[in-house]
Amino acid sequence: MVHDFLLKHNYGIKLDMIEEKIKKIHYLIQSNNLTKAKKIILELIKKHPLSYDLRNLMGLVEAKKDNYKKAISFFKEAININPKLIGAYINTGVAYEKLNELFESIKYLKKAIKINPNLEIVYNSLAKVFSKNNQYNDAILNFKKAIKINPTNYENYFNLANTLSLTFDYKNAILNYKKIDRKVKKFGDINFLIAENFRKLKKIKEALKYYNLSQHEKKMVRILDCYLFLNLKNKYLNEIKLISQDNSNDRRIAASSAYISDQFNIKNEYPFCPNPLDLIYKTNIEKYFSKPDKYLMSLFKEITSQNFKWEPSGKTTVNGYGTVGNLSEKKLPKMSELEKIIMEELHSYYLKFKKNKINFISNWPNKFKIVSWSNRLKREGHNIPHIHPSGWVSGVFYLKIPNKISGNEAGIEFSLHGDDHHVIKKNIPKTSIQPKIGDMILFPSSLFHRTIPFSSNEERVCVAFDLCKVN
Repeated sequence: MVHDFLLKHNYGIKLDMIEEKIKKIHYLIQSNNLTKAKKIILELIKKHPLSYDLRNLMGLVEAKKDNYKKAISFFKEAININPKLIGAYINTGVAYEKLNELFESIKYLKKAIKINPNLEIVYNSLAKVFSKNNQYNDAILNFKKAIKINPTNYENYFNLANTLSLTFDYKNAILNYKKIDRKVKKFGDINFLIAENFRKLKKIKEALKYYNLSQHEKKMVRILDCYLFLNLKNKYLNEIKLISQDNSNDRRIAASSAYISDQFNIKNEYPFCPNPLDLIYKTNIEKYFSKPDKYLMSLFKEITSQNFKWEPSGKTTVNGYGTVGNLSEKKLPKMSELEKIIMEELHSYYLKFKKNKINFISNWPNKFKIVSWSNRLKREGHNIPHIHPSGWVSGVFYLKIPNKISGNEAGIEFSLHGDDHHVIKKNIPKTSIQPKIGDMILFPSSLFHRTIPFSSNEERVCVAFDLCKVN
């Protein structure tokens, strides 16, 4: 969000006869009643055509609506009227950052510093832009300047620690994480972050201490990995038995136990899906259509017309686009047809593996829902190894595969290893599939998988999905 700097600092307009209306605008913007705020601002601009503050407020309204280009034009109007209006420079810089125009963002934030070099908010904003632009040393310098101005703001220590960790300065990252009050919940699980940095320093006993203090959802996975790192096989076995008694269907634990058991060369005692590589299923949808090419073309047009974001946050996509949200909730006609096929193939999948005496099969959900999304990978695009902990069965359906590929390029690789697990034995079980258009692959959601990069300039387009248990 663009900083509502004006609302905090009363720079600009002299609040005399219109003081109450200005206060009302502030309130309306803060409460997201933007239509009414805009109406009042326009009325006031007619009476006060040279008011730089009203233009700054109009920019804030547009920014709140994510109309950042319009917002910038209003902020610049305010600056033209009053070249000393620092809030407008800050807001322009942040709006440019939202548009990913980072050079312009840095330029305007630096202009704000020239006006007033003692504002924490400017250094904090500038540091975030530098970090987004992978200029980590500049980001660190500016976070430190923000801390010098206001040493009581935990957000600056948090951001500084995160950036230090990105530069492999784990020791100083830990020092800054430790300065944050653990009672402040907005920064997440600080104990887990400290543990992660100790783990990267290979100080595993210290990492264990903080993992045990953590409440993070990946806490037990990391603790088990520490036992592997320290070669504590018996400790690991005892822990897995205890976990199995209380929580025998956790997909993260299932992925971790399959890998660590293989590394220790012991039987996997976790009952969910001990040997996930044995439960991969491939089919093709052409049997459902007299003219499959016609359907595939229609589905491709429907999917690729959706809103895609470049390397969406929280996803594993590198050098590619992904949809945001659940495609299945959109009730798209061709996608709905595909979902009927997915449910048919899910039944075939179950029948194929139903003799397996494992929780993945014996605790098979009575009802599933589909959560789906699409990825469009460009040259050298790929997805890093990951699992889908909220799914039960996961799958991928292929709409476009590059023609000019060699070997296993653009394929899908399944492996027991992922999530930066410690490696003792390098011969890790894995298998890959080179799919073709119309192929559908189903597998346990606890199985690590990745997309293999490709050198072709063509796109690779797929629909990925999780079949999730419905209680």
